[in-house]
Amino acid sequence: GGGPHVESRWFSEASWLKFTTAFEQMIEGRLQQERFDVSLKTRQGERHYYDMALAAINNAQGEDGSILLMARDITERRQAEERLTWLAHYDALTGLANRTYAKEQLEQLLAEEATNDCWLLMFDINRFKRINEIYGHAMGDDVLKQLAQRLQDLKPTPRIAARLSSNEFIIVIALPEGEAIGDVVSRFKTTVCAPVQQDNNRLAVDIRISGVECCRVHDVAELLHRADVALREVKEGRHTQGFMCYDEHLDQIHQENELLEKALRLALQSPDQFQLHFQPIWSLNPQRLKGFEALVRWQHPTFGLISPARFIPLAEKRALIVPL
Repeated sequence: GGGPHVESRWFSEASWLKFTTAFEQMIEGRLQQERFDVSLKTRQGERHYYDMALAAINNAQGEDGSILLMARDITERRQAEERLTWLAHYDALTGLANRTYAKEQLEQLLAEEATNDCWLLMFDINRFKRINEIYGHAMGDDVLKQLAQRLQDLKPTPRIAARLSSNEFIIVIALPEGEAIGDVVSRFKTTVCAPVQQDNNRLAVDIRISGVECCRVHDVAELLHRADVALREVKEGRHTQGFMCYDEHLDQIHQENELLEKALRLALQSPDQFQLHFQPIWSLNPQRLKGFEALVRWQHPTFGLISPARFIPLAEKRALIVPL
């Protein structure tokens, strides 16, 4: 008749199943009341969420007479909950997975048996700090968003794409059969490093990349550590192509550098470990002594005499050359 009614087309499939199941059980007398959340479409096609309650109402003879339906709109609450859930897993600026969710995804990936063709690429934007300083943070944010969109548009789609920190990203890709990782990275770099346009500014973008073969690692922390170590080598200019695959000897170099940096910082607090050697400077015409070049030497109590070729470049890269 013309009384109140409900139609299946208003409901999502799961919500309609909840509703009809409860309704039928009440008609059969097997259920007195039920409460659940449902998703409904408005006439304008918008999706709304409701806290719905059904209750069987008996007539004067104690028989089932009618079913009372009550609903409260909880759309705003559900949207807030969904937003919080999304923010717990994704980066608000780029929409990529955040570090926490990326680790969860990597754990699932490493638990799989078929990871032989998977590579993790870690990369950052070269001189990103300068972009923020010269063009402003709005331009810096736009660079990050455009780069993230390019990652999401890659074909084939990366298994994982995440923003780990300010301008550091990872993707996990499946290496096409018969292709070398260097060739794949070269194409990837060409795609990602296309100029960024914002208003009247056209900005060239460059990235530094490291790669780790996933099948050689069974622990997420170790996988990210290896990518970090290889990326640091690229950042410090020991690989001119802007890309380096992890190799076990890199860990030894990394550990030695960390140990040497710590020793250098301690030595600068007690400069008696350093010695000055003076090298004469001769003029050939006329033949006479013009002066001396002062050369620093480091005599470490445990490591012995350390070559300037070893500690001077490290001091320059770690901002210790001025104190030295």
